[in-house]
Amino acid sequence: MQKMGFANRWINGVSSLYKSATSKVMVAGGKEPAFKLSRLVRQGCPMAPFLFFIYAEAMSSFLAAESTRLNGLKVSSAAQDVLDSEFADDTAVFIQGNVSNLSKLEKALEIFCVASRAKLNWYKTVGFWVGNSSIPGWSPHPYFQWIPEGSSLRYLGCQVGIDIPREAQIVHVLNCIHRKLLYWSSKGLSFAGRIIVVNQVLLSTIWYVTSC
Repeated sequence: MQKMGFANRWINGVSSLYKSATSKVMVAGGKEPAFKLSRLVRQGCPMAPFLFFIYAEAMSSFLAAESTRLNGLKVSSAAQDVLDSEFADDTAVFIQGNVSNLSKLEKALEIFCVASRAKLNWYKTVGFWVGNSSIPGWSPHPYFQWIPEGSSLRYLGCQVGIDIPREAQIVHVLNCIHRKLLYWSSKGLSFAGRIIVVNQVLLSTIWYVTSC
């Protein structure tokens, strides 16, 4: 952090917020005794996304550095190759498909994790192979897997995959909206309250998926 330009006073202030952080687990309607958080941040912490952004920006800059020699995807409308996209602690990497490039990515991630003390969750790391060539026999970790064509997974609330039926995305969104509306329908809302629910639950979900 200090090398990134953050003063010791700022670093110590943020650290103090997490060193004393505690949490409780609710079981059968009652709260268990508080315990100290030693590895993770509390869910819903308002500062956590911004701290993740700092890591995300550092990682994005490192992956794009000339020293990594990564070849991203060439898009005609973009001024430079598309290489990565970060959203809080979720990262998507777009690189040209060959074993050499994949090995460079693996090495770059190892270096960044050692330097930043970050840890890549291989349980949630998957790959999509786009193109006519066969998927290479490359796997950086036993838990890493290639998602086959026609299959999908949920990423940032959306179903992502290669040649997946459009219905797979639509059905998921409709089911999500249906569950939310069922919950609010039992609350006896006024007409004005229903309008608020429609705007914040129904329309916001549709706009989010459409924008993604």
